[in-house]
Amino acid sequence: MKEIEALTQTDFDRVLQESPDSSFLVAVTPKEMAVAQTELIDWCKKKKAEVQQEHRDLKENLAIAAKNKWRVSTLRRSLTLSERRRSFYAKIHSALSQGYLIIPNLPMELLAIRVQRRVPTRKENTSFGDQKLQKPDLLPEGAGAYVSAEPKIFEETRSIVNSKQEVVDQKVYWAEEFQDVAFPVIGIKPVLLQAAEQALALKVFDAIGIVPPAERYDPILVGRLYNPRGFGTWAEERKCVSFFLGWWFNPRALE
Repeated sequence: MKEIEALTQTDFDRVLQESPDSSFLVAVTPKEMAVAQTELIDWCKKKKAEVQQEHRDLKENLAIAAKNKWRVSTLRRSLTLSERRRSFYAKIHSALSQGYLIIPNLPMELLAIRVQRRVPTRKENTSFGDQKLQKPDLLPEGAGAYVSAEPKIFEETRSIVNSKQEVVDQKVYWAEEFQDVAFPVIGIKPVLLQAAEQALALKVFDAIGIVPPAERYDPILVGRLYNPRGFGTWAEERKCVSFFLGWWFNPRALE
């Protein structure tokens, strides 16, 4: 493998491009990717400090409001979100510092989520598919445990009265228990499972999965962090950050 050359100021200027309204990173070579990684780590440090100051201000405002017996519900919600944002940027910084690279948010099959809760969200429904996947808890680094994104589903047949006033049977499904993490091991090399094992041990990522979903050919192992500002909304997949954990490619597929 070709060794990456020493970085110069010109390299940094090329990668970090600034405009009057914003700045962004551009990388088209391995050397520039190394520059981008350094710039992202520095950006995370600044963002962490910014959010930390916001958190301190909110705590002080909450104390003042409580002392004067003002309404504090909005401040409490803002403080909770600020805490989650502080954790979000800290996790990005940690992942980057450990050498993981940010990649585009590709469609991914969730394999593992990190949670604190002991049981999955129940969500009774008449459709089995609606119970299939659970969401992570967006925990700080090192907290919680990884479980399968697919919980154990229970079902029950109940008698209901339909719109025609007839008594009919209807199946109801709900998530009852978490299951252990299970990786698709057929056709995947041990080195990729070792990369998964290492990522799980770090307890940095909110979720871990593979790309492409379902097909599992030439699988890319991905770690994902969810921005609390978009989590649980239509923007969830747009506001998350994905990291490259490992990839297995079989050149025989090109024969």
